[in-house]
Amino acid sequence: MRLQRGRKQRTKELLYHLKRWSIWLHRVKYSRGFGVQSPSAYQFIRYVLTEHYPYYAYATLRHRHHNEGHAVQKRGRLFFRLANYLQAKQWFHAGDKADVYANYVNEGCSKTQFLPLDEAQLPTTFSVASLPLTQHNLTLCQALIKRSQAQSMLILLDIHTKRETLEAWKALIQQPQVVRSYDLYDCGIVLFDASKPKHHYIINF
Repeated sequence: MRLQRGRKQRTKELLYHLKRWSIWLHRVKYSRGFGVQSPSAYQFIRYVLTEHYPYYAYATLRHRHHNEGHAVQKRGRLFFRLANYLQAKQWFHAGDKADVYANYVNEGCSKTQFLPLDEAQLPTTFSVASLPLTQHNLTLCQALIKRSQAQSMLILLDIHTKRETLEAWKALIQQPQVVRSYDLYDCGIVLFDASKPKHHYIINF
């Protein structure tokens, strides 16, 4: 039974890497800030979103969560870099793997409280919120956008899983409160600082 589970996991990982390779080739012209004119957007893309530096905590976190697949660990490393960059007091999250992502966020910034995103008790404002973009969560996403401030960051997970979610993503980033958005395929990141020009970026993540 254990051998069978191991084979299934290896097959799953192989299929994941083949898909990622295909996506990487399709997005190769969007690698590491290439062609981005805005200095602040370039810095964010180059030194946060696609930073390749092997941070001190990566090995520890990889060992701690060795049962998690590459996709979860890659997203966790992104959360680590975002937490390190933002130094936010609170990070609200809805979805699975909350305990794993909490570890990555807290290694990135020990002062950040990683809290459940409760649909019944939404925060008045937020620094960071992450959740899957599903039909069920669409109203919640819209409510968070209305509660955003200049320094807020909204992370929408799995934006390319279905045509409906991709269409929802495209509609959400057209809302007037959204200033900059970054499509990483695995997730989308939305920023609200009105002092910046509105722009949508596709990133080879």
